[in-house]
Amino acid sequence: MIIKNTYIISVLICCFSTTILHGQSENSRITITPIDQVNSDFVEANVYVTADRKKLYFMSTRGGETWNNMKYTRVHGKFQGDGDLYMSTRTSEGWTEAKNMGNDVNTPQAQDEPICDPQGRLTVFESWFLHWPKSKGPYYKMNHVSGRLKSLHPAITAFFIANKFSATDGATLSPDGRWFIFAAGPELDQNMDLYGVKVDDPTATVEKLSLSTQGDERAPYWSPDGRALYYATDHLNGLGKLDIYKAPLNGSNEFELETVLNIGAPINSPEDDRNFVISQDGDWAYMIRNDDIYEIDFSSADSKLKPQPELNNSNPEQDHTTIKIILTFYWNEDKATHIDPSVIDSL
Repeated sequence: MIIKNTYIISVLICCFSTTILHGQSENSRITITPIDQVNSDFVEANVYVTADRKKLYFMSTRGGETWNNMKYTRVHGKFQGDGDLYMSTRTSEGWTEAKNMGNDVNTPQAQDEPICDPQGRLTVFESWFLHWPKSKGPYYKMNHVSGRLKSLHPAITAFFIANKFSATDGATLSPDGRWFIFAAGPELDQNMDLYGVKVDDPTATVEKLSLSTQGDERAPYWSPDGRALYYATDHLNGLGKLDIYKAPLNGSNEFELETVLNIGAPINSPEDDRNFVISQDGDWAYMIRNDDIYEIDFSSADSKLKPQPELNNSNPEQDHTTIKIILTFYWNEDKATHIDPSVIDSL
């Protein structure tokens, strides 16, 4: 059914003159180093570190497998593979050479945006499977008992079909696994916004976060304490192109644009800086800069940029059901068709 008129369902208008805070006062001792054992001459993106910092998961277009299409796309004039998920393990000698996760996960249709459970197992990832609308993609959840995949939430599928979006760039689950936030837009090289859905509620709908601006928002990551979101944007007068910010939850469990923190140099730079993820103790972080993975000694960083230690070991069943994702959501007959998720076939 097409909605004939344009409706504003709910709007949070952020009109303010507050200067975005920069967390640079104690950052001079931070070191940032590319991980040469993991990086390649191709694109690396959407890195994820397990809470104990023993495994890194990420996407790479380096290809080389029998199922890879090495002319899937071009980046900076160079052909790239379709994108597979890789993993590296940390040993006493550092990070191991990246290992392709195999065709139990990877396909010729590109996989990306890995998310792990507290045990360090790959749990959620994105894939543009050939029949993703029928299988309720593009985000899937792994059953570690049966080994089968299932749709993360049918409302996500309905959202992508309705808005005719064909690109994502980063996704994250809240520590309790109840909220899912992702970046999406019409095409990969166009501006994206941040969206969220309560994945433990089968009736939930996808909503736009109030952190979204007229600029480009990407690569959300929920902090291990569950009290903030790290993400990248080019719209808040940062140090360069995309900069990384930390958005705390306020007392009403809302993300507010007025309170975001630019995490500062040397993490942010004149280049594209994105996909910041951090270990549970807050001492080590990882990020993507210009399509490579970097490791950050974050132990000396300003404490306000880190997760809150007193909350890191909180009850994993901590209730986030009251988190309010304020949205601006439009139905427009020229841009979106309302689709009932129940009409989409399940796996």
